Amino acid sequence: MRQESYVVSAPYVSKELAEKTETLYDGTPYSVPHGIRVPFSITKPDTKLLGSFELPASGGFYIYASAGRIVYEQLGERGNIDISLPKGEYEALLRERVMWNEPVNLRLTLKWTELEEVTKYRDVTKYRQVPVQVEKQRTVTETEEVPFWEPILEK
Repeated sequence: MRQESYVVSAPYVSKELAEKTETLYDGTPYSVPHGIRVPFSITKPDTKLLGSFELPASGGFYIYASAGRIVYEQLGERGNIDISLPKGEYEALLRERVMWNEPVNLRLTLKWTELEEVTKYRDVTKYRQVPVQVEKQRTVTETEEVPFWEPILEK
């Protein structure tokens, strides 16, 4: 037997920062007098609200805290949203003030980073016993039969 090395891929778990996203709203509804409301919760620290809106006429995009106070306001026909919010309950409101029953665009996404377990693979050298074919050798002796007194008499 002899030892032979071979390589295998062995899994291991590593923790890495990963960027996570959650889509809150992505659509083109029609505008209504009370606006389009999207309730959402922030449960992770350092979460950002990203998105955009487009209205057919002037209006605005608002974010209300659970107490009913405005924490963010952007007025106009269109805009991009990129704000950080602390943990809590919120409601986004997109309201158009002039033309109702017209299509509006609203996209809202939450984005945060968190540690995530990732399975990776690395090459590991292992050893195993392998049978080896050995050539057997035999000693061959040749004999010659000689009478007992012949070696004595030859001297």
